[in-house]
Amino acid sequence: MATAALEIQTPPTALLRGAILFPRHYAAYITLACVDVILTWYILRTGGWEINAIAAWAIELAGDYGMTALKFLCVAFVLVVCEVVGRKKTRLARALAWTAVLVNCVPPAFAAAQWFGLFTIAPAI
Repeated sequence: MATAALEIQTPPTALLRGAILFPRHYAAYITLACVDVILTWYILRTGGWEINAIAAWAIELAGDYGMTALKFLCVAFVLVVCEVVGRKKTRLARALAWTAVLVNCVPPAFAAAQWFGLFTIAPAI
């Protein structure tokens, strides 16, 4: 009697059911994103400007809501990519999550440096 190998396929909704792969990475990433939005808001209110051209466009287009929506969409995209990739390639997704955290350290660092007057960057005219 021949035995048939059963291939179990993961349904598309399985992604919604499993444990979150990198909760600590995500917590750090989301926290840094929030700090970035808060510091950007403060700098804009005190006479500063947005250095990032894409974020500046979002702010010009929709104000604070545009800035917040852009950041939220970027964060959501990275988290979804980490979860999807992590189901197949855990090491790659972990590296992506760490990279997202490290890259997201840069804007708050620049904002804090601007805030404390360590440097000023003039907007392009």
